[in-house]
Amino acid sequence: FESSGELGRELEPWNIDSFGEAGGGTEPFMTVDYMDFQQLKAGAAIGLHRHRDNQEAILMMSGSGLIVVGDWAKFPDRERCFEVRTLKAGQLVLIKGGNILGLMNDTDNPAQLFVFGGYD
Repeated sequence: FESSGELGRELEPWNIDSFGEAGGGTEPFMTVDYMDFQQLKAGAAIGLHRHRDNQEAILMMSGSGLIVVGDWAKFPDRERCFEVRTLKAGQLVLIKGGNILGLMNDTDNPAQLFVFGGYD
């Protein structure tokens, strides 16, 4: 995958790369620094928060929930944008650096998710 560009990302001026440098450019890889297995009880939530300098992937293992994903900053060429979707068992979502994220289990059953990501 090294030359595919699939694991990399374009850095915004506020991002910090894997070498601790800021200022934009391209980063050719994503490192995984943490992995968590979480269970959300019925009605529980992961509060709305911002991912400034890290990417994160969430795999819904069982159950479902409402996920909010969007941009936190307004750019000259686009407005802020948020999406609310249902995340079901077996679905994966990638949260890019610069995004806001929130997840709520709006069902009567527990939801299990596997979360992993990397700080740049």
